[in-house]
Amino acid sequence: MTTSISTISNTNTFEYWLDKTNEAITALNTEVLTINTNAPAGNIAVNIIAANVALRGGNTTTAGVLTISSNTVLGTGNTFTIGTSADKLFANTTYLSVGNSVQNTAINKTQISVGNSTVNTVINTTSISFSGSSINPSSLTNLPVSNTITTTGTGVQILDTVATSSVQGVEYLITMKNNSANAYQMSKVLVLHDGGTTVVSEYGLLVSNSSAGVLGTFDSDVSGSDLRLLCTPSVSNATVKITRIDVKI
Repeated sequence: MTTSISTISNTNTFEYWLDKTNEAITALNTEVLTINTNAPAGNIAVNIIAANVALRGGNTTTAGVLTISSNTVLGTGNTFTIGTSADKLFANTTYLSVGNSVQNTAINKTQISVGNSTVNTVINTTSISFSGSSINPSSLTNLPVSNTITTTGTGVQILDTVATSSVQGVEYLITMKNNSANAYQMSKVLVLHDGGTTVVSEYGLLVSNSSAGVLGTFDSDVSGSDLRLLCTPSVSNATVKITRIDVKI
């Protein structure tokens, strides 16, 4: 339903002014407020908008997208709810800010999507809390690093490179597969360096086909400012998977 209120001029009687004022109050209390027409066009500037049921885009009969093109601030002690427990919160923007530097932030959602598959997502915060446990991003620097290499020939191959300035030692979990036969190998390798030379220790060696022998041996060196893990395969076509844990002393 649309309610139109005609304009008032200085020639109208006081009773006419009073009637139109009451019509305006009634319309504001009972009808949907639109600008210009039923379509969400035009501009309105108010200090407070209070909606008992919902604040939405569209017109008086059909819901549409409500676009907020400026910063939205949630008052202290209030709750901003988007959707239901089955919905997802999508923020297609450069930054998604929840809370501030002095407030705790709780996001109880199964999935939070920021941007899309072509947009990088960065969470700039000191710590991230999950059900009472806290993770400091600065402690995530020692997460395992994985890589996969396919060897070509039986000459020395470089499996991994890491700057000597960032680690003093590394631990590798290494698996090898002979791509031409049913043979596998697994072991752990420790590497320690002093900036110029390295010490290597392999342990826990497992070979699935003992009659075929090992699929490769491992060594390391320092080349320039890099610590390198080297492999000498005994077969010409093998897949090597490594998982590295950096150690700082």
